[in-house]
Amino acid sequence: MRWGQVLVWVLYRCFAGVVMALPLSLARILMASVFGALGPFSVRSTARMDRTLKIAFPFRDEFWRRDRRAATWRNLGRSVAESIKTQALQRQRATHVTYRFEPELTLSRDDPRGQLLLMGHLGAWEMAIQIVPQLGRPVMGVYRPLKNPMIEANLQESRKAAGIEMVSIEDSSLVRRALKHLKAGGLLAVFVDQRWAHGEMLDLFGQPALTTLSPGLFQHLTDARVSTLICRRSGRSRYEAILENLPFKSQDEDDWRARGRSIMRAFHGRLEDWVRGHPDDWFWLQERWKP
Repeated sequence: MRWGQVLVWVLYRCFAGVVMALPLSLARILMASVFGALGPFSVRSTARMDRTLKIAFPFRDEFWRRDRRAATWRNLGRSVAESIKTQALQRQRATHVTYRFEPELTLSRDDPRGQLLLMGHLGAWEMAIQIVPQLGRPVMGVYRPLKNPMIEANLQESRKAAGIEMVSIEDSSLVRRALKHLKAGGLLAVFVDQRWAHGEMLDLFGQPALTTLSPGLFQHLTDARVSTLICRRSGRSRYEAILENLPFKSQDEDDWRARGRSIMRAFHGRLEDWVRGHPDDWFWLQERWKP
């Protein structure tokens, strides 16, 4: 354990204590202000964010990108507050969320196959995580561990409390457990907009980006239904959750890699639409376009 990680953990716990003592609405405001003020001082993260914005919005100027970066930092702050106050977040599902789930929810509930749910770091992704167990299937979530193991352990506790079995992408049993879960009719939720260790370069915003093909493996071996879920912010404390089928082209003779390319190209198309419509809701610090 590094001393830097311990220091970050202590600071995190101090903020978490304050956040837990506040109503969720005030906790969001506080953390949005803190991240909005301190985020721009993270030179490396801000540079990565700016490179991403230049790729996604090549005709926008520096002033526009600066405003987007500031809004993105504030959105991250709100999401951190929501990750700490998960019980309060769960209580708001019935009263603060507008659900756009049909016809996909009915179709998926009538489908005996497992369900592969592809997600991204857009909008209120913490609320999206809390919503997933409401889709009517046992849930397994695939996650990329944070660099700080103490903060990671705290975060995973909230996932388990929501009724989600979590498996790390670094777990050697991931594929076996995920396939077993899908074959039993469960739901496998994967944040596929992350930079995984292995994959292929597929176009994202017109430039090759390292992309995982793992959804193709899971779908090919289980014939799982493929859907997407996004929960965007529609107001200071309001959300809109959207569940959609993800149509992709495939042939019976396609292997899992070919199927993975088709699925992820379809997902990239949806991701591009979402980001262009709501650029302030996209939080991205990883180098997807780096070979």
